[in-house]
Amino acid sequence: MKLKKMICLAMAAMVMLTGCVSADEEAELTGEERELNAVRLWFEKEIYDEDEFTDLIEYQYYARTIGLEKDGLLALDMWEIYYSDIVNINKEIDGAAVYLIRLNPDKLVEIWARNNDTTANKIYSELGTSRDEFYHNFGHTANSIGYAKNHKDGKAAYSEKEERIFGADNGENRQTVFATHFLKVNIAGRYGVTYESTDELLEIKQRDLLKSITKPKTYNVSDFDAAEFEPAFYVDNIGIKRLTVLDIPNGWADATDTDVTVMFNMSPYSYGCTSEDIIDIITEDVPVEHLETEMQNTTETITEGSAE
Repeated sequence: MKLKKMICLAMAAMVMLTGCVSADEEAELTGEERELNAVRLWFEKEIYDEDEFTDLIEYQYYARTIGLEKDGLLALDMWEIYYSDIVNINKEIDGAAVYLIRLNPDKLVEIWARNNDTTANKIYSELGTSRDEFYHNFGHTANSIGYAKNHKDGKAAYSEKEERIFGADNGENRQTVFATHFLKVNIAGRYGVTYESTDELLEIKQRDLLKSITKPKTYNVSDFDAAEFEPAFYVDNIGIKRLTVLDIPNGWADATDTDVTVMFNMSPYSYGCTSEDIIDIITEDVPVEHLETEMQNTTETITEGSAE
């Protein structure tokens, strides 16, 4: 590992001197390294571009909701990245590798706990769940479904408890912010990355895995099939289920089950991922191609500064 890092540093020095790497060196990158490099670059740059990250504003709004700077949720260490062979079963057919990304629920709970001057364990206790159950089954509550329109029409409102823990509404779509999204890397071309908020085929796969029966816009706990509250399968000895009951008042005006609400599982685990599928691109060694890009950007910046 140390040797590899030393080689990378040597390559970096070469790039600074020459501004490029040879075709042979570039060819040494594996397909996986090129994919990881593309994903890393997306998080370093494209996530801040609304044209590339079409849900950017939702995350900036929610960052403000919970007391952060507008880009406070965009830092790479706030996110989890998953690569699953099950999800990528059609990779060679489609010419694209799919990486699943989401905000790390552990990080969010830490922020919620800090905002409430309490601990993460007490937040889980207030929600009537545990860390492992919440983490593996994380998603939006029924109260968040179409919240902007339904709140305007007087059909739904966040309870005091939901606002206190998750933050008062600031116009963000929590169905988006608390969901899993997709980075698709074109492996048939130049390894460009496309962000997709949803994927219809994967949603069908998710519903099949979770054995989803009831229509998703139902908000009364008693309206759902009992099997949807039971684990459809297990990951890391944790039950993965479509619905988790939270000790949060139901915010719908017509609700009959008023004391609790449901959380829809939108985690990567609901798509078939496991903890072994988590990709840590922060600590992994940086491929040569990435060093080239960084050095070119640095050189351009220095040149522009000198010109001024």
